[in-house]
Amino acid sequence: MLWNDASEIVSGLCIKQRLNPAVINPMSLFPPYDIVVSMLTKGFDTTDIIEKVGLNPVQTAISASDIVDNKLPADWVSILEVAASRADASSTFKRAAEKLSQGEDPDYGRITESLEKLQRSGGSSFITLDKVDASEAVWRKTYYPPFDKHLGNATSSGIPEAGLCIIGAPPGTGKTSLLVKLMGCAVQAGKKVCLISLEMTNGQIVNRFIETSGLTIEERSRIISAEDSMTLDEVYMKVSRLAALEELHFIGVDFADLLLDSAEDEASVAHVYRTMAKLAKSTGVPVILLSQLNREYVGGVPRIHNLRYSGLAEAMGALILMLYNPGQTWSKLGEDPRLPIHAGCGYIIVGKSRFGYREGGLGAIEVDWDGLASWGEESRGWYPLS
Repeated sequence: MLWNDASEIVSGLCIKQRLNPAVINPMSLFPPYDIVVSMLTKGFDTTDIIEKVGLNPVQTAISASDIVDNKLPADWVSILEVAASRADASSTFKRAAEKLSQGEDPDYGRITESLEKLQRSGGSSFITLDKVDASEAVWRKTYYPPFDKHLGNATSSGIPEAGLCIIGAPPGTGKTSLLVKLMGCAVQAGKKVCLISLEMTNGQIVNRFIETSGLTIEERSRIISAEDSMTLDEVYMKVSRLAALEELHFIGVDFADLLLDSAEDEASVAHVYRTMAKLAKSTGVPVILLSQLNREYVGGVPRIHNLRYSGLAEAMGALILMLYNPGQTWSKLGEDPRLPIHAGCGYIIVGKSRFGYREGGLGAIEVDWDGLASWGEESRGWYPLS
């Protein structure tokens, strides 16, 4: 149905009090019917509306509703939303086509948003919880033994399903190495993963995997990588499309700072965290995002507040891990007696876990660290942190 026709019918049903105008989003209506419904919601009568928009739109709306009222029972609100979404998508695609014809890049993020809105339109976003299986997995197994042994809850382990996992640490302490290790373990278990590296070329990525995991050609075929310089919106669009085509086990992004389109500030960093969390939710695939620390960190045990704009990270992250390699930094500042320094070892600190703790609370996993490029594949123990 045309957007104009649906708007006329819904407005007429509201005028005749067959529909409650309060349940209609005025922005979903074709002008001037957005004004009609908005005025009805605020308690204006028909006379006031006619004075504002004219007699003809009101008469047209009532006549259109007369045709369907009591004759064609339907969910006219849903029909209107579908028509509005199609019209919005059509305008977006036309603008994109014009830009492409002129050799310019369209707004890929706007295209993705329109497609998602079109896909959701007309369907209810609500469900009664009796229809939800309580045994549905909240955690996704990583196949990396230290994670699967200590992360998760009493019934399942790994990283949060469809959630954002943030790994923070200063440079040179093993963020990328840990991500490579996680991916290596997943592909060795037969899973597919996606790596967005904004720092390394594909050749460097391959060398990194060979160094740390010794992957075979077949195992490397399950790693889908992109080395292109992409904006945040392009990452969201392209990875969303990839996730629809491939059964991805998780998505790795190295690293957050390089996704910034402008100068680093609270708004731009918030957009990165929010978009990555949205990517995980919309695709149903966990996203592991690497992040640098802020300038307040000067050594010692890193904590959540050391992440850049940590409040935003804590709000968006389902799981936040901090890496502590005391052998990699010349500093005693902030040492914690609960995390003893052992030669050739580092810590993966669980700073936040939204869906519970397998070990009963916050803590750190001690793992072998060779000081160069590789984390060990066995846990050396769990150290509780209150």
